[in-house]
Amino acid sequence: MFNKPWDMFHEHIWSDGVYPQEDIWNLFKLNSYGKEKLDPFKKKEICDSIANEFCDFFVSRWYALEKPVSINSWIDESVLFIGAPTSVLKPYLVSWTIPNKWICMQQPSFRTHNAKRLKDENPIKWWSTFTGFSTMSNYADRENLLKDTIDFFLDILKIPLSNIAINISSRDVDLLHLLDVVWNKIPLFVDTKPLQYYNHKYWLEDIIWRNFNIVLKDEKTWSFNDVGNYIVIENSEKKYGIESWYGNSSIMKEIYWLDHILDTSLLSNFIQWNSVNHRKLQDSIIVSFVMCHMGIIPRRHDTKWRIFKRYLSWIKYNQEKLNINFQELENILKSFEQQEYWYVKYADIILDYLE
Repeated sequence: MFNKPWDMFHEHIWSDGVYPQEDIWNLFKLNSYGKEKLDPFKKKEICDSIANEFCDFFVSRWYALEKPVSINSWIDESVLFIGAPTSVLKPYLVSWTIPNKWICMQQPSFRTHNAKRLKDENPIKWWSTFTGFSTMSNYADRENLLKDTIDFFLDILKIPLSNIAINISSRDVDLLHLLDVVWNKIPLFVDTKPLQYYNHKYWLEDIIWRNFNIVLKDEKTWSFNDVGNYIVIENSEKKYGIESWYGNSSIMKEIYWLDHILDTSLLSNFIQWNSVNHRKLQDSIIVSFVMCHMGIIPRRHDTKWRIFKRYLSWIKYNQEKLNINFQELENILKSFEQQEYWYVKYADIILDYLE
């Protein structure tokens, strides 16, 4: 595959040596992922389509589709909000019984890590809400799951080989062997991360989560960024299963050459600067609307409301830091809600708490 548009010219020369003007124009319109410049008002459509394509593809490969749940469903009582598909799939992990051999799903997710960083000046790398999509299989089916995962990236998302790689530990000899057996063309970055990057303590007794990561090229920095994991679930005696999961916004950021993961949101159309405070303002506004749609209302001793209140105070803090007046903020909230939800219902409620 070609890394730059000019590498492709020789594939488009006419017999008389003249480059067709239309072909040259199209070459410079596309990035190295084959994508045109992103239409800013199709961000939600494109982000959602990545997760939908994932499930459609795996269902076509005979994976059973697990239904998503509400972010605050309490299906997993160990967490306040659903933070990943793993919370929904937890019953299968507890019983170590995976139905129909393989399953797949997409799950709206919410992580509150950013809420702890209200007034520091450190940038945020991730946003608080996203859609995670996941597959799970028995360990005996690890080759099939890996092959299907690679097919999704290469055949469905059309990721060029030059833009995809894998972060892996040299200690994981079985995973290195698995990659060699299933697909040996994807470059490996071996031991480029700390050990904890590949090895995590699971939340079940002595269970370990051991993984390699699929990474995509960031054309702006020429680095490779993590978009998901292929995970062996095991303890010292047994390998129980395989889970693989990814984030739609993480993938979208890379294939459309966006500066930050928050640029996959429609809100970035209305808050377009790239400072630390602009990013934190974006995240807090998005979360506030999500919480409104979850039906979270102000109660003095309600834990979820306290988290909501923290994000609201984050809006206020960053609004003041950025010298955004109240009328400007109102315009931003109402414009975003109209684009994201197709109506304006909760903007005034949020604004009332900020006054």
